[in-house]
Amino acid sequence: MHLRIQADQLMIYAKDESAFVRLAKQFEDESKTGMNKAEPVYAARHISDILDGYLYLSQINFYTHGHIGYVHLPGGGIVTRTAPFLLDAPHPQLFRGEGRILFMGCNVGEGPEGRDFMIAAGKALLDGHGGFVGATTSKNVFGRWGLFDIRKPLWGDLRVIQFDARGKVVAEKLF
Repeated sequence: MHLRIQADQLMIYAKDESAFVRLAKQFEDESKTGMNKAEPVYAARHISDILDGYLYLSQINFYTHGHIGYVHLPGGGIVTRTAPFLLDAPHPQLFRGEGRILFMGCNVGEGPEGRDFMIAAGKALLDGHGGFVGATTSKNVFGRWGLFDIRKPLWGDLRVIQFDARGKVVAEKLF
């Protein structure tokens, strides 16, 4: 086990994407207390190692490319059937109370396949905590002219699923 950092929000982004690197820097700069952190992903299999280094998060934001039910990361992505293995069970102090997970990457949460992905990711990451998983449902959510960071799609929809601490879906809404 390594030293754990206490933070409010964590951004995980694809390291080779210059737009995501700029967004990560802005994300950290807007925190006056230093409580926002950003971590580049070098390979999908390293996500559990990244998460093991944090305590008491309120939210994890994934800024990546993706498509229906798939989050693209260097070295391979995450899909419904691999979410429990790549994300691994989090340590019990990962979140302060209920957690929030946000997948910003094209249409990750679209349709039944996107919903299944969100449920698998929520069960893996929110185990013992409960909370919310949100994912974009519109292709090209960031547009062709650059990356917008407003924590919600500029156009399109955001699907949100709420879980209890046992991993049961208790509510869903499309915004």
